[in-house]
Amino acid sequence: MEGEKTPASFTVGQRVQAHPGTDAWIFGDRYGEVVRVGRKWVHVRMDRSGRTLRFHPQRLLEVSSG
Repeated sequence: MEGEKTPASFTVGQRVQAHPGTDAWIFGDRYGEVVRVGRKWVHVRMDRSGRTLRFHPQRLLEVSSG
């Protein structure tokens, strides 16, 4: 489908936001940086907690630079 995100849509060092439907977002851990891209998951080091969480690519939003 058009617009479907895959792990290949992300690069290490990219800034991302957790989808508002995720537990991380609800608990205030909203933004982070991609630290690893696997075949199925995208691993993100979150700004607020410092934890590295794994997300399905559909559960991440790109953060525009600017």
